Amino acid sequence: MLAVLAGGPRSQREIADFLGVTEQTTSRMLTGLERSGFVARRRHEVDRRRQVVAVTPSGMSALAALDDPDTVERLLGDALSPAQLATLRDLLVLLVEHGRSADAD
Repeated sequence: MLAVLAGGPRSQREIADFLGVTEQTTSRMLTGLERSGFVARRRHEVDRRRQVVAVTPSGMSALAALDDPDTVERLLGDALSPAQLATLRDLLVLLVEHGRSADAD
């Protein structure tokens, strides 16, 4: 979620579409991230019915910490094999790159 928002603010619907999940699931994830101070929701400047979600400085710090392989390995513990961990890293890089290319379009 933080990686998706690192490219810039998005609506909840845009986030859900990007992640391939429901808006309800996205809302639950955002609530936890918001409580932790990693994201902030605000009203859209033009369409006051919509909310826009943006990553906060704390969220960017958390995302940067996840760029450290040691941090990721500590979080995951022994849940993944080295091969699975490498696959996860590759998939996360693809997700971030896709988000950046979508922002450029």
